[in-house]
Amino acid sequence: MKEVFSIIFLILTFLTWPKSIRSQETTLSLNDAISIAQNRSIIKTQSLREYERADNQLNLLQARLNPQLSLNANAPNFYKSSSAVVQPNGSISFQPISQDNSLLKLQLSQKILTTNTTLFAEGNIQRYQDFEGAFTSFNTVPFRLGIEQPLHHVNYDLWNQKFYQLDRKIARKKLTVSSEKIAADVTAAYFQVLTAQIDEEIARTNIENNQKLYEIAKERFELGKISKSDLLQLELGLSSAAQNKMKATRALISSNADLKEAMNKNLSTDDFINVLTPEIPELQPIDPTRAANLAWENRPEQLEYKKLVLEAEQAMEIADRENGWQTILRASIGFTGSGNTFGESYSQPKYETRIEVGVNIPLMDGKKRKLSKEDAKSNYVYNKTENEFSELTFKQNIRQLVLQFNQLQKEAGQALNSYEIARQRYDIVNQRYVLNDISITDLSLAFGERDLAWRNYINLLRAYWITYYSIRQLTLFDFEEGQIINYSL
Repeated sequence: MKEVFSIIFLILTFLTWPKSIRSQETTLSLNDAISIAQNRSIIKTQSLREYERADNQLNLLQARLNPQLSLNANAPNFYKSSSAVVQPNGSISFQPISQDNSLLKLQLSQKILTTNTTLFAEGNIQRYQDFEGAFTSFNTVPFRLGIEQPLHHVNYDLWNQKFYQLDRKIARKKLTVSSEKIAADVTAAYFQVLTAQIDEEIARTNIENNQKLYEIAKERFELGKISKSDLLQLELGLSSAAQNKMKATRALISSNADLKEAMNKNLSTDDFINVLTPEIPELQPIDPTRAANLAWENRPEQLEYKKLVLEAEQAMEIADRENGWQTILRASIGFTGSGNTFGESYSQPKYETRIEVGVNIPLMDGKKRKLSKEDAKSNYVYNKTENEFSELTFKQNIRQLVLQFNQLQKEAGQALNSYEIARQRYDIVNQRYVLNDISITDLSLAFGERDLAWRNYINLLRAYWITYYSIRQLTLFDFEEGQIINYSL
């Protein structure tokens, strides 16, 4: 009798204690949990910051390619000292110098990205004053147009534009990937809570049924209809159910904390979240080849591999042009004038023409250019090969995952059917034992079959939804809506 009272006390404790813990319980669906997490997750904030940085890099480059207007001044430019002056007889005389040579320059420039050409228009005023000789003069450039054209130079701005555009696309894709990764992570945490809830529900129903059956068994034992072993078996089942409920409640406390952390919500409270069992949507089997092609087309990895190949192409151009001949053409036309007064320097401007060609030709480089080009080309070929191999393996992994998902969809549906059958058999066997129609062994077997079928269904449901959101994360495609997933900024 002492053991019986201990079991009853344990049962009453675990039937009432979780209710007090869940006094402020919140009910949540899987879609709601994912939506909350995607709006609040720190991962999304980090990905958004990476996108903003990539976007700023491209905008900064574009800003540098817009027309640039600058004003440069070197005024005053005063100088007072002494200088050695050679005399007519060849001797040196140190003469005092006190002068100001100020310059004011206004320039408008524009770079043409595709040809690496810089066009400019400028005007300047230079004023020279000799304080020792009381002499002042002006030199002005009212207007000057010019061009600077590098030939056989690397156009780094053009390369950077390509890289920055890819970086922004990659960051945008990663922003969507992070949102879908959040969905997959929250789904895993959600099903941890659901599994703990199911385990607790199984333990609770087993406690209730075992308690009822134990009372019946005690009466039958007193009448000599069952053995002491059968009575002890029911007593053991009652104790095990109570222990299982304690274990499930402990798992529920831990999994609730994990889910709230994944959602970044209610982290300052210990309230329980009651999650609902999600259903399997009416979804047609996914075509593995189509999913693989969508994944490679939409994933940021494809763009990252493309960037590696682009970097290898740039390296080949750098090796060729920076180690070979280079030329810079500079030319300008305009007007210039000079005089003792500012007005005089503008009164009779003269036509000005300037042409400059700078050439750099390496005549002997110890095979530097040849070896650099060979190394860059080898790296380019390797990156191309690696890109092709990565595409094949990536698509193969996607196809395998989709095949497993299609199989899981069938298994989960069959598992649900098995659970319904096991649950009905459980109810029937439970009633038959009350009518003294079956043995305690058959009863225990029916209990175990129901619990196993229930857990098997939940496990397959968990695998189904985690795999589904993993496929969404890999393909960035919503197979329910039939459209590409794009995170809205």
